[in-house]
Amino acid sequence: MAAFGGPAFQWNILNYGRIENSVKVEESRFLQLFHRYQEAVLKANREAEDAIISHLKAQERAKYLSESVTAAKRTVEITYDQYRQGAVDFTPVFIFEAALTSQQDQLAQAQADIALTLVDLYRSLGGGWESQQDPEGYAAPPAAAPATQRPDSPRPEILQPAASP
Repeated sequence: MAAFGGPAFQWNILNYGRIENSVKVEESRFLQLFHRYQEAVLKANREAEDAIISHLKAQERAKYLSESVTAAKRTVEITYDQYRQGAVDFTPVFIFEAALTSQQDQLAQAQADIALTLVDLYRSLGGGWESQQDPEGYAAPPAAAPATQRPDSPRPEILQPAASP
């Protein structure tokens, strides 16, 4: 048996077209991924802006409804006083109390909308996710700083790692 041992050298000069095409394919993949990333960023920006606007509009609506409820309460009080004095029958009191109840219901819904839009805003800004523990058993560093830690340090688990056992 004969064995050949020595340096091997391979030059792909005859495969130049294949190399050039591989580069073009990778450039196309990169551009496709870049456009997907850009689209995802624009979508996230749009969602955040929409959530901010919805939240602000819900707050504004609740403010106006609160003022409306206050005015309706005052109207019911005035009408009830007129009823007690005999100036009007009970029909206007009943109508204004029904209107007050309706406005209070709308205010409660508007306050619920504030909470819901706040959740949407929080989610659109990246809230609501939890990091998963590494399947190999990696756990996050303890929340408490080591005894030797300076209290003014912003991130103790990164700046001064705990001593290994």
